[in-house]
Amino acid sequence: MAKPVEFGIGFLTGRTNICNIINNCYKDMVGQLKNFPEEVKLTIFILYDLEYENTKREEFYTLKEDVYKKIHIKYITPEDIEEEKKILKSRYNLSKNEVNLILGTGYARARNAIMYFALKRKMDYLLFWDDDEYPYANLKAEDRKHHLEKAK
Repeated sequence: MAKPVEFGIGFLTGRTNICNIINNCYKDMVGQLKNFPEEVKLTIFILYDLEYENTKREEFYTLKEDVYKKIHIKYITPEDIEEEKKILKSRYNLSKNEVNLILGTGYARARNAIMYFALKRKMDYLLFWDDDEYPYANLKAEDRKHHLEKAK
C-alpha cells in the first residue's frame, strides 16, 4: 500500500475569524480529498499573532469538534517559534539575528515558520491560504440585480 500524500494548508493570522473560515470550509476540504486515487492526509497549520489585533489565545481555539476529527490541526504558538529558534541556534551554530531572519512574526517570517513546521512534518504539499480572502464572485451592479431577481 502506498504512503498517504501529506497535504498542508498554512494560515498565518492575527484575526480570530480564521476559526469561522475553517469551520465553514472543512467539509468541502475533506470532500475534495475523496476525489484523489491516493489517500490524502490533510494538516492545517495555524500560526497566530496575538499582537496583530490584541487577541487572546483562546480565540484561536474555537474550531468545531468535527474539524479535529477530520483534519489534523497544528497550532504554531509563539512558544513553538521561540523553542525552534533555540534548537536552530544550538544545532547549526546560528546567531540570534540569523534565526530571527528565518522564524518569527510578520508576514514573511511567519510564512517561513509555517514552511519550516511543514517540512518537519514531512508534508508533500503546502498551500498558503490568506484569511482575509473570501471565495465570493464579484458581479457588476446591473448583473447582480438580474441574478437576484432570477433567484426569487
